[in-house]
Amino acid sequence: MYRPRFVAWRPVSAGTVAAMSIGAVFGVAAILAAPLETRWIVYGVAALGFVTLALAFPHPERLVWGGFILSFQADVCVRFFYGRAATPGIPVGLLVVAGGLVVAAYAVSGNLARLRPFSWGGRLALPIAGFLATSLLALPTSGERFVGLAQLLVEAQCYFVYLLALNAVRSEEQLDRTVRLLFVALGVQSIVYFIQSALRITFSLTGEVTPELGVVPRPGGTVSTNPAGFASFVLPILLIAVAHVVSSRRRGKDLPLGGVVALGVTALTLTFTRASWTAFALGLTWLLFIAHRRGTLRLQKVVPIGVAVLGAIVIFWPMIQMRLADSPVSDAYGERAGLMHMALRVIAAQPLTGVGPGAYMYTFKAFLTPELRDQWLAPVHNAYLLRAAETGIPGGLALVVLLVAGLRQAVRLTRSRRPLIRVTAIGWSAGLLALCWEMSWDIWRGFTYNALLWFLLGLMDAAERIARRASQAETSRAAAPPRARAFSRHGMGSTEMTTGGLRSS
Repeated sequence: MYRPRFVAWRPVSAGTVAAMSIGAVFGVAAILAAPLETRWIVYGVAALGFVTLALAFPHPERLVWGGFILSFQADVCVRFFYGRAATPGIPVGLLVVAGGLVVAAYAVSGNLARLRPFSWGGRLALPIAGFLATSLLALPTSGERFVGLAQLLVEAQCYFVYLLALNAVRSEEQLDRTVRLLFVALGVQSIVYFIQSALRITFSLTGEVTPELGVVPRPGGTVSTNPAGFASFVLPILLIAVAHVVSSRRRGKDLPLGGVVALGVTALTLTFTRASWTAFALGLTWLLFIAHRRGTLRLQKVVPIGVAVLGAIVIFWPMIQMRLADSPVSDAYGERAGLMHMALRVIAAQPLTGVGPGAYMYTFKAFLTPELRDQWLAPVHNAYLLRAAETGIPGGLALVVLLVAGLRQAVRLTRSRRPLIRVTAIGWSAGLLALCWEMSWDIWRGFTYNALLWFLLGLMDAAERIARRASQAETSRAAAPPRARAFSRHGMGSTEMTTGGLRSS
């Protein structure tokens, strides 16, 4: 008589479940993606392939973190409710999706506890709260509620990027890895910019190609559609890289980073953006000054930087002359002065709450006088006035307070006893100073460089926490009894039970 054999059930491994789930997702995605454009199908397949690779990687959170940092270069977003209220809709950046994958990778790898205790803000918590609060308070009085909601969600995404940097970077090793990935992004974007300039086109990662028809090509890389946006992205990373080069004590070993700096300087020259050139000069001057004051400056390393700057100017001088002749400084300033006058009228009419977050472009014409209507009608090319016009004078002040608080923190960290943190802070203080100047001549609404600004603010908040903990650890060791210090110095920080008793580990 046949008797069925019962085999004990064995739990399915996590890898098997993941593989089955990915297969199911691929199958469903293949059906749903059929009517989509080719570019979105490619993005979907690439994303699923990356997730598969991350699951098979020994440390998925490291791989996904690298992808997150490099995704800062992608000016790509999915827009919901596109066309509603004659707006581009509510954008969700690819960068934010990559950030969500970072959190998911920590959860899948079982390392979610590494993000605890979770912090909602470091030393910049109050300035950030003031910035977000003024945006929120300006929404109820706005006549463009949907536009305001979309802008608030963009600011929330920037805050998410800040939180990710603040909570994910917990050690100097992670800080060093993150900074090096930013240097990779700088090198990649510089090469992309060279290609676009040579071809006289701007191409995006979603397939759009725009010809450059000006007297000189002025593309935007893959981080923007204009040269000012590209410059706003590369400036802080470039100045941090310069700080590492001029502070390095290693002979010859910093040549790769020096090459990246040369690429960045050349790409910045090719933007033919005077505000960006001035911003770099201002940041570089401050960098050399503060590096000298902190005793990290190596004068012999300054010479190659100067050669790179002068070389770029000499090589592209004919094109620089063409750009200056096509758009004289006096004409450019006159146009911007008119736009600033328009913004001041809007601020005077709505001084407390402004016209609403993101609503300036939709409302400013209603406040113009007849003579102003004959001028160039565009958003004001000044981020401070634009912020004040949309969220009131309190909102404009909140932006200034946030930037000043970030600059003060950076200067404070230039005194750190941790070399990596000190040098990075020197570069970041110069980069933030350069961005403050850049913001006075640009609309400053692109998501990629705004997100990078918030990320670097969070990164420096994390660096200050790392430095503080290291200082506390050093103080504890110094205050410990001699016997305990010897015990710690020999690496005997813990013990484990063995057959013979206790053994140090």
